[in-house]
Amino acid sequence: MTIDKIYKREEISARSYNICKDNGLHSVSDLKRYYHQNNSFDKLRNCGRKSNEELIEICNKYQEELLENLETELKKGNPLKTIISE
Repeated sequence: MTIDKIYKREEISARSYNICKDNGLHSVSDLKRYYHQNNSFDKLRNCGRKSNEELIEICNKYQEELLENLETELKKGNPLKTIISE
């Protein structure tokens, strides 16, 4: 998921969006990678407490969504495996 899509869905403020763009964070993967390495976003230029909290919330939200999608796919089974076994 890209930061542009999140912004268009109005899940992120214009300030947080601009912070991401200015610092080369273009996707949720980039956000998670940065957060994993730094444990916060407050070192980014112009990132205050509210933006830091908002970006952490986005990381957590999309982490949960990714896990839910993975579980759904696993429950469906692997279509290639089904085709081969038939």
